[in-house]
Amino acid sequence: MTKGYKLMTIYDVFQRKDPTEPMVSVGSVNADDTRLALLLAKECFFRREHPAELWVVDHEDMHPLVESDVLGEGTDKSYRSIEAYKGIAKKRQDIEATLHGAQGSQADGTQDGNEGSQADGTQEGAG
Repeated sequence: MTKGYKLMTIYDVFQRKDPTEPMVSVGSVNADDTRLALLLAKECFFRREHPAELWVVDHEDMHPLVESDVLGEGTDKSYRSIEAYKGIAKKRQDIEATLHGAQGSQADGTQDGNEGSQADGTQEGAG
């Protein structure tokens, strides 16, 4: 690099064709300052088009978010895929069988261990 010369800054150019559309990158320009970058962007990219908005951003100020760097593994979202529900019918049948088995033992009076007791407290066949 030679003394006294300033390198031009790279500006990324974005446009919005319609107020309802998102901003879209259309390229970049080299300029000394933001005003010159806007003028160059207009001349280079928008001679025939007239966007609703035009932005220029110093390339040094752009910081991309890389998923593997910042987000990592995150939370378990396996429920969003079909594979997460594989075998769910079998699991449901097992649970229902367990519940019905528990209800069946309550219905025949064996849950408290007093088989053959009558409601008045006397034993069957006693007497």
